Amino acid sequence: MDIQLFSDLQANDPKAMDEIYEAWWEKLFDFAYGKVGDEDVAGDVVQEVLIYLWENRQQLNVETSLSAYLHQAVKYRILNYYKANSIRQSHQEHLIRLADSALELQAESIMMYKEMQGEIDQAVKGLPEKMQVVFRMSKISGKSNPEIAAELGISLQTVKNQLSTAVKILKKSLSYLQLLILYCLTQS
Repeated sequence: MDIQLFSDLQANDPKAMDEIYEAWWEKLFDFAYGKVGDEDVAGDVVQEVLIYLWENRQQLNVETSLSAYLHQAVKYRILNYYKANSIRQSHQEHLIRLADSALELQAESIMMYKEMQGEIDQAVKGLPEKMQVVFRMSKISGKSNPEIAAELGISLQTVKNQLSTAVKILKKSLSYLQLLILYCLTQS
């Protein structure tokens, strides 16, 4: 029966495919379900095998029995399913590890930024009072030199001198931060 049915299938007889479907779908489904324990996966595996059988009917060579061929094909599809699942899970685990590393790095960066910001604030507080005011208006409030001069009632040159001196003092007192940043960048 198997050999004749398969010959009819190879002769493009759609009724042969219907008979094969009726005769083996449930048996193959039970076999697949016993291996994977998931009805959806088992149904997909059997469908894939039967579709493959129909699409490749001209090229297939069934030497034993159609039943043995179909069971073997289901078994190979299940193995491929587990292999693909294993690879997918491995990729997911790798992505989770990468995300965790990125979060740790981000948390470290935020902490470093806050610490550096605190150091900078302390250094700015160490500037003379009028220099602090000019520096904060320029660098924090984003005001232009002419705006600062007009608002404080001082000359434009005084504003430029105050800013220049403030930058020199801050560079000197914060030079270790540049080394720290350079060190952190080379450790990443």
